Amino acid sequence: MDTLNHQINFDKTILGNSTLLYLEDDEVIRKETLSIFEKVFEKVFVGSNGKQGLELYNSNKNEIDVILTDINMPIMDGIEFMAEVRKEDFSLPILVVTAFNDINVLVKVIKLNISDYIIKPMLMNSTLKILSRILTDKLNQKLVDKQKNELQIYKEILDKENL
Repeated sequence: MDTLNHQINFDKTILGNSTLLYLEDDEVIRKETLSIFEKVFEKVFVGSNGKQGLELYNSNKNEIDVILTDINMPIMDGIEFMAEVRKEDFSLPILVVTAFNDINVLVKVIKLNISDYIIKPMLMNSTLKILSRILTDKLNQKLVDKQKNELQIYKEILDKENL
């Protein structure tokens, strides 16, 4: 796992204003990664399985900006977890981390509208770049939606004036 001391090519501001839900069953990886995520993100919720992740999601869904989840976890795996989240929110960005590239698993997660996936071992700088890109895309989409709404309101005002 590379460190933050390497060349940093991600938007610290967007990550620093975001909340991450991070799920990883391997305690060593979870603790090492969490120590970095806590320095970069405004807030991090962390769990070791999909059941904990779902509880964290349900009690903090209005705060969570992006999810980073492992696939192979005990109690409830990442696919079951994502399927439950998608019942509530189909657009929340989810980044998947997996130890293997089994095509059947990838097909399942693609159908769950994942934003991207990473093969383990996770390189921290690459992961932060991907998370930054995902959150930047999300912010840009919000801005486009806001502008579309404002244009629609302006158009309706003009249409009323022209009548």
